[in-house]
Amino acid sequence: MILVGKDAEEFENAYFEAKRVDEREFKGRSASPGVGRGKVKVVLGVEEFNKFDEGDVLVARNTSPDFVAIMKKASAIVAEAGGLTAHVSVVSREFGIPCVVGIPDIVELLKDGDLVEVDANKGIVKILEKP
Repeated sequence: MILVGKDAEEFENAYFEAKRVDEREFKGRSASPGVGRGKVKVVLGVEEFNKFDEGDVLVARNTSPDFVAIMKKASAIVAEAGGLTAHVSVVSREFGIPCVVGIPDIVELLKDGDLVEVDANKGIVKILEKP
């Protein structure tokens, strides 16, 4: 099936565009299915790995092999960048960790300590509670 015009735009908006639903809910792309809940830890580099605890929700711009040590401790993962074949997506699927990718500026929108629910079945990240 080939979609053009309005049909193509509606399909792209529904399945590929990251959206900010409101100030507490963000939509991205599901990279690994499942639902996870926990406290946010924004990790931008190796020097911040020590602040990450078992069950936290990892929020990053993207990941690299260095991140694997903390990725496997995460209850869920959220990344600004990435598609279905990105490192963050592949590793989260290997570990069976819910993962949502493709949410612009998510490392600024979520703060350490925010309690979030990551519904990677729907590609939605929802802030449940702010510290």
